[in-house]
Amino acid sequence: MRCHLLNGKRIDHEMELESIVNALNKNSKEFRRMPIGDIVAILDYLGRDLIKDPECQTLDGISYISMWLRRSNLERVLKTEYDDPAVLDGFIPSEGMRIKAQPRGLACHWVANNVTTLGIFSVLLAILSKNSSLVKASLINKDHLLKILAKLDEVRCEKDGRSLSGAVIAASVAVVTFEGRDINSSSKFSQVADIKVVWGGAESVAAISSLPSRSSCELILFGPKYSLGVMDREFSQQKDLALKLRPFARDVMLFDQMACSSPQVLFVEKGGRDLNEVAAALKEAFQSQRGITIGGMAEDICAKVINARGRYLLDVDRNVVSSHDLSWTILIDNEDSFPDPVHGRCLFLRSVDDLDRVSAQITHNVQAVELLFTDEEKMIKFSDKATAVGADRIILSGGAHDFSLPWDGMKVLNRMVRWVTIR
Repeated sequence: MRCHLLNGKRIDHEMELESIVNALNKNSKEFRRMPIGDIVAILDYLGRDLIKDPECQTLDGISYISMWLRRSNLERVLKTEYDDPAVLDGFIPSEGMRIKAQPRGLACHWVANNVTTLGIFSVLLAILSKNSSLVKASLINKDHLLKILAKLDEVRCEKDGRSLSGAVIAASVAVVTFEGRDINSSSKFSQVADIKVVWGGAESVAAISSLPSRSSCELILFGPKYSLGVMDREFSQQKDLALKLRPFARDVMLFDQMACSSPQVLFVEKGGRDLNEVAAALKEAFQSQRGITIGGMAEDICAKVINARGRYLLDVDRNVVSSHDLSWTILIDNEDSFPDPVHGRCLFLRSVDDLDRVSAQITHNVQAVELLFTDEEKMIKFSDKATAVGADRIILSGGAHDFSLPWDGMKVLNRMVRWVTIR
C-alpha cells in the first residue's frame, strides 16, 4: 500500500496499513475536540483561499468547491442533517433527555474515477461529522484531492480572537493507493473501517460490499444511478427557449455525462413545440457552452458516440443533430422508454403524450429528474409521483450537479455519527 498523505503532509512511501491507521487515530483526538463552529470557519477560509491560489484555480470544479465551502452553505448543510449542529460538540437537551452525535471513527473511502471532485466531497462529509478519513484514491482523482488537502494544511485563521489551524483537520486524513484487484489489501482496508463510503459502478459496489467488515461498520453506498430531464409543453413554447435551455445543456456536458447526476434523456410533453424545433433550440444552447472542452473524453466513449450517431443516421425514423466534432450529440426518436446511456455528451430527445408515462418508468435507480416546467402546481404533482416510485432528487434546470444534502435519498452526515443519549 502506497501512502501519499499522512499527518497533513504529502509523501510517497510504501507503508503498512497499521502504521497509517495508528497515526490517524492519534491525530483525530485533537480534531474531534474542535468545536464544529471552528471547523466551519477553517473550511470557509479554505474555500476563499483556493480560488485565489493560481495553482488551484485550474483544478476541476474549484469554483463550485469554493462556493460549497462558504460558511452559509456549510451551516445550511449542518442544520439540515443535525437540526442543531451543537449536538456534535456535547450533550444537548432533547425531549426529556440529552443527546449527542458521536463520530463513528475511521471512514474508509472508495472513490470512483468518473468525477474528479468526488474525493474531496467524500472527505468533507467525514470532516463535517468529525470522523477521520482513509481514502483509496486513483491516478485520476489523487492529485486533485492532494492539492486541496495541502491547502487545508496551510490554513491559519482567527475566530473570536483565537488562532485556528487547518493542519489539525488535514492530519485526520490519509490518502493511499493500491491495486483494487489485490484482495488481501482490499480486505485489510475494509476491516479497519468504522464507516465504508463507496462511490462506484455496480460491479465495484458489489465487490466492496462483500469484503469482510467489522460488525459495527456503517456501509454507505453511492452506486450507479440514472438521471433524466422532463419538459412540459408550456416550457417548450417559450420564445427564448434556446436561452432557457443553456443551464440544462451545461448539466449534460459537464463531466462528459459520466456522473450519476448527468441527464441522459430529455422527454418533451406533446402539445407544445415540435421535437425538431426543441432540438434546434438545444443545438443553440449546446453551442453556447464554449468554456467546456472535450480533451479528456475516453476513447471508448468517443467510439460509442460515433456508433450511436451512425445507427441513427441510417434509420429513416430517427434523426441526429450534432456538432462537427464530438462536443455534443442529440439523438431524436419516437420511443418513450429510458434509453441505455451512451455518455460523452450524447442526449436522447423523446416526446411523450402523457408525463405519467415517464413517472411510471422511474425506479430507485433514478437519482435526479431535472424539470423544465413553467406551472408550479404541475411541477409539484409530477415531483410527488416521481419521488414516490423511486427518484431521489427533483431539480430545476442547471442544478443537476449541485452536491446538496440529502444525497441519493440519504441524510449522509446523520449516518456517519452514532446518536447517543443520557436519559
